Amino acid sequence: MPWLLNVLIFLFNSFHCHILLFVGVDLYVLERAFLSTHPNSEAVFDTIIQSYKNTYKNSKEVIDKLDEVRLRGRKRTMVG
Repeated sequence: MPWLLNVLIFLFNSFHCHILLFVGVDLYVLERAFLSTHPNSEAVFDTIIQSYKNTYKNSKEVIDKLDEVRLRGRKRTMVG
């Protein structure tokens, strides 16, 4: 029998802040924490991001910032 899981995620910094970069950073930290504690669950986090896109009005801009933050994180990992 298929089941449905409802997840409510609070991005505390983002709740009071309208600076899209901060929201992107919050999502990046959530992603890193989630993937480090749930290996091989990239598809689950992709579903979380898709739900975010479907729910929040500035999601495209926030996801663009998330992508920027991801790139910076990769550079930092490669350098040091």
